[in-house]
Amino acid sequence: MPSAGSPGFDLLGTGWIDVEWADPDREPSAVGIRTALVHANEIAGLRIGPPPALSALYRVLYALTARVTGLDDAPEGPDEWCDRREEVLEKGIDPRSVDDYFTSEISERFDLFGESPFLQDPRLREECPKTAGVNKLVLGRPAGNNHAWFGHHQDASPHPVPAAEAALHLLIWLYYGPSGRCSTRTIGNTTKADVRAGPLRSTLSYHPEGPTLLHTLLAGLTPPGVEEDPLHDLCPWERETAPSALAEPTAYNGPCSRLTGGWQHALLLVPDATGQYVTDAYITWGRAIRRPSPMTLT
Repeated sequence: MPSAGSPGFDLLGTGWIDVEWADPDREPSAVGIRTALVHANEIAGLRIGPPPALSALYRVLYALTARVTGLDDAPEGPDEWCDRREEVLEKGIDPRSVDDYFTSEISERFDLFGESPFLQDPRLREECPKTAGVNKLVLGRPAGNNHAWFGHHQDASPHPVPAAEAALHLLIWLYYGPSGRCSTRTIGNTTKADVRAGPLRSTLSYHPEGPTLLHTLLAGLTPPGVEEDPLHDLCPWERETAPSALAEPTAYNGPCSRLTGGWQHALLLVPDATGQYVTDAYITWGRAIRRPSPMTLT
């Protein structure tokens, strides 16, 4: 289990997103979130698989793009918003806006193994009696008594998964995780061991792609409603504290909460001593009361 002294895995600066550069003479490489945003006009596209991982990552990047460009707000209506989007397309994403957004507090929440690990719930260490295993985390690996279809893996001697790959499987579980039996989680007098399906499971996802990643990210945005206030339209990493899993679900107050909301699962990754691999994972229910699926996800 991770401790306070465990090495981190910084998703902002560490290369974990494979990209194809627009310059044909430049070799494909892995970049962090900050580089993906700042140099989006130089990147031809993402080289991410399987498809659910790409779909999930697009949604996170859409929300971040909206934040750092100011396109999370449309007080003067959609026409003026579209004009501003054209300006971003012409000039690119301002690195200063990216740095201003990623304050030290928010940056800490983009560490895969930090005190507030990215899109995970550290309370699971105390609320779950046991982990689910790294084979359960990885799409395509058999877990428990299931048959092996895509590779030979055993729960008795599981192969660690690279942290970069584990981050993608984390996103798959949040958006596409299945319903059914899960690890037991106890909060106060409530004990449950079942979970509802993720918001995008059994859905089709369409993502327009342009000649550069910047085109693609801007094409994935839609104008917010005139009455929607970005100060109340929060992504999970922007909240001071994680909401109680027993709390009544809150409303979606705009595009960013719709893009990064509706998750039913809660996860916590367990790294090795180097912080480069994940050796185990907690996977359980994240909400006792179902939050409606954000049907307007782009």
